[in-house]
Amino acid sequence: MSYDAYIWHISDREEKSEWEALFIHSLLEWVKIRTREEYKKVLDAPCGNGRLHPFLKSFGYEVKGFDISEELVEEARKRGHDCWVGDLRDPKAYRGTYDAIISWFTSFGYFNHEENLKVLENFYEALRPNGALLLDFPIFGRGFADKNFTGAIRRGDLIEITENTVEERVSKLKIRLFKDLNNKLELVKEIHVGVRMYTPEELEKMMRSVGFRELYTFETLKTAPPNEKSRRITYVAVK
Repeated sequence: MSYDAYIWHISDREEKSEWEALFIHSLLEWVKIRTREEYKKVLDAPCGNGRLHPFLKSFGYEVKGFDISEELVEEARKRGHDCWVGDLRDPKAYRGTYDAIISWFTSFGYFNHEENLKVLENFYEALRPNGALLLDFPIFGRGFADKNFTGAIRRGDLIEITENTVEERVSKLKIRLFKDLNNKLELVKEIHVGVRMYTPEELEKMMRSVGFRELYTFETLKTAPPNEKSRRITYVAVK
């Protein structure tokens, strides 16, 4: 397991990957009924280590993906997945046209507002007509990501220390990963990222502004609309 996989808690999501892929498949089948079109060619952006890919492939999808992390892409390739290194803001990173794009588990919002809007534009341009975007994002005000906190997690000989501060609705994360070498800590990885926390109304407005003509929302991992207790929303936008 790469250090990036530890830092982004991908290892914690592995056991949920089959259920999440089934949820994605169910939504694409739902869109298929509405549009009467097939959805087979899927782009996972960013893809991480491709944890969802084997399960999506088992449902008959042709899955590709890219990620900015070279470590995670290398791990995905070792698993036999068709993945490459790329930046969501770069239109050339998308390498083609797709029936559907999935952006999963808070993989959106890591840039300034203009760049985040550019990412949505790139999603739109990389989809064919009636293509679908599935984007999972937390609801502002209902999750740990929009609160100040400091925490430490130990996994074997690795210790992760996370500091989060929120400034003007940007969740600023400082994550340091240490290796315990006989009670002596060695820093092996450090990252600094910021996630712009959008309200559902803001994110829906952004999607419509880039051209998506239909937009539906579901509580993530549930086939029901979000409610006052929901913590995450899956946005289904149709081109």
